[in-house]
Amino acid sequence: MKKIDIIVPNFDDFGAPRVAINVANGLMEHYDINFVVFQNKGPFRFYLNPKIKVVCLDNNILNIPKIRIINRMFAYWKFSKKNKTDIAISFSPVTNFIILFSKLLNKKLKTIIQEHVYVSLFLKDRESVSYVYDLLFKSVFLKFYNLSDIFLVVAEEIKRDLVTNFGMRENFFRVVKNPLDIQEVLRMSEDVIDDFYFDNNKKYLISVGRLAAQKNFKRLIDIFDSAKKHIDNLELIIIGKGNLEKELKDYANKKQLTGSIHFLGFKKNPYKYIKRADCFCLTSDWEGFALVNAEAMLCGTVVVTNNCPAGPAEMIENHVNGIIVDYCNNDLFVKEVIGILNNDNHKKKLEKNAYEFALREFTIEKCIIKYKEILNSMDV
Repeated sequence: MKKIDIIVPNFDDFGAPRVAINVANGLMEHYDINFVVFQNKGPFRFYLNPKIKVVCLDNNILNIPKIRIINRMFAYWKFSKKNKTDIAISFSPVTNFIILFSKLLNKKLKTIIQEHVYVSLFLKDRESVSYVYDLLFKSVFLKFYNLSDIFLVVAEEIKRDLVTNFGMRENFFRVVKNPLDIQEVLRMSEDVIDDFYFDNNKKYLISVGRLAAQKNFKRLIDIFDSAKKHIDNLELIIIGKGNLEKELKDYANKKQLTGSIHFLGFKKNPYKYIKRADCFCLTSDWEGFALVNAEAMLCGTVVVTNNCPAGPAEMIENHVNGIIVDYCNNDLFVKEVIGILNNDNHKKKLEKNAYEFALREFTIEKCIIKYKEILNSMDV
């Protein structure tokens, strides 16, 4: 049985750890899996199958901030050598770098690296990326990336971006869509809500994500403000936490929308809120795959999404299984939201098609088949 390490920084509330956990749970019956993290903490820890061994690198290093990354690099190299790891699968840029460093010292180690973001736009996001990281990525990380055996991306758009704008070699790319734990999402979507009251006489827009510049919730507030002028009983629910929370609440207050916009914070189970909302909205500047759109589709809630890079256009067929709006066209977004909320028959048709699409396309089984094909093709 091949020994596989799946490595992410932690169990925090970002997309990559959630996907890594789904993949680990799906592969555990076929391979000897270790789930490797820097820190054994984060709200998604409880999703990992308890039978999978968790390896915490920071337990065995000197926790000195200026040399922490170097210590982690050597800690993983020592672990993978002692464990006789066959294949290391990374789910983030920093862990990409760590497993490729180990590959330099151990030629037998096979590596699968991943990018879950649209890199060109991600590097311009100064809230998340410093000029130093931008420079390091272009001058160092990309050269390391070319050492990998396989490069997984979640959308064709991300592959095109890396090949066209960064000169990456095309032949080691594989496109594998992020999976959903279908039964778990459906089960959780039926849970009772005891901290928010959905009034049957009102209509609700909902969005989920980090309260960060990339997600552009300010745009969503503007869209909501315009739509509410036409649908008086409309309200907005925002689920997530982040450093822009105060700024967004102040912006809602400035527009005199405080009583109509509900900031619920981070929720371990956002699905029960999504299912009970009338429309899910995504207004991001960019996404890696927009997994939350897929989750909303599975919950049977109609999706109106910005056609941002990357992901939405690869899952939403306009007015067939959702609504996709030209990038940054707020007026059209408002028009589509009003239109779908006032056309119940069309809304139900889109929700049915979306649910069936998600049920077919985003299964863990479908994703795991692709992972197994890739893993079994790698000689160790």
